Order: sequence, then structure tokens, then C-alpha cells
Amino acid sequence: MKWLILAAVTVTTFASLLVIGQAQEETPAPELNIDKRATAPAEAGGFAGYDIVVGNSGTLEATVEIRDQLPQGYDWLITGLSGRIDCELSDTLFLTCEAFLPERHLEEQEDGEVLFVNGRAKVSVMAYQHTSCVNLDNLAVLRWGDVLKADSAMLVILCPAAPTPVPTNTPTATPSPVPTETPVPT
Repeated sequence: MKWLILAAVTVTTFASLLVIGQAQEETPAPELNIDKRATAPAEAGGFAGYDIVVGNSGTLEATVEIRDQLPQGYDWLITGLSGRIDCELSDTLFLTCEAFLPERHLEEQEDGEVLFVNGRAKVSVMAYQHTSCVNLDNLAVLRWGDVLKADSAMLVILCPAAPTPVPTNTPTATPSPVPTETPVPT
């Protein structure tokens, strides 16, 4: 009798696990990320910039908002857009973008290989970096509903090396006379 009760409990538990397993289907959702990078170290008096890339590796498309308060004191411009993205830069240097990120999907490549491709969009901004030698740390934020993600990047500004002083009024040495004839020994 004890064995029968144990078997009944086992069957009931196994059946309960099957029902729980069936009820836990995956709900489609976006898997969003943001990556902000400085384009390269910049020299003082040259151009400097950032690239902001947003992506979706999830199973649901998403329209996201990107916000970035760019550093003051520079003349920033939007220099590139890639993907389905629209951006505006205000007079106060507040960058606002809206990007459509499709869900992760299969895509056939030129060589015939089929790969998973994530939804992606990119904005590039650039400014003339005056003569300041201050590094610029900056944060960009991605927003989708209540989801917030952020990433920052440090733009390194290379300062020119101090020039090596050139001596002035340095006396020059008088060259020794060079013999024009060589005596022949006798």
C-alpha cells in the first residue's frame, strides 16, 4: 500500500510540472543596449566626436528615445545617421533622437550564409575642439517606456607638447684650418 501512494504522488507531481512548464512560454520582448564611444583621441585645436549606437537583440521591435546633453563650449554637429533614426540638436546642445529597432531576425548575407542580425541604429556627432586640453566625459541615455539604459564615453584631448626652446645668440666655434698640402717625408 505504501508503494501505491508514493507512485500516485509521483504521478501527480510530474503532471503538475508539465502544466507549469506549458504555462511558462517566453513573452516577446526587446533586449536593448546602448554603446557610446569617443571617435578617437583628438588634438587640441582639432575635431572631436562621439558615436552612439543603440541595438536590440530581443524578440520584439522597439522605438526608443536617445538623449544626450553634449558638453558646452563647443560647436557640435550631427555628422552621421545610420539605421532608422531621426535626431535633432537644440541650441542648448541637447541631442534628442528617436530610433526604430527591429527585433533580432534572420538575414541572408551576400555569400548565401544566413545569420541572426540585431536591430541597430547609430548617430555620430562632432565638434571643433578649440584649444582646451580638458578631457570630455559624457553620458547618453536610451529610454523605452520605463526602461532606462545609459553609457558614457571619455573623449581624450591631446595637448601639444611644449616646443623645445631654440637657443639664440649662441657663439659659434671657429673651425680649425684644414691643411691644403700634405708634406712628403724624406
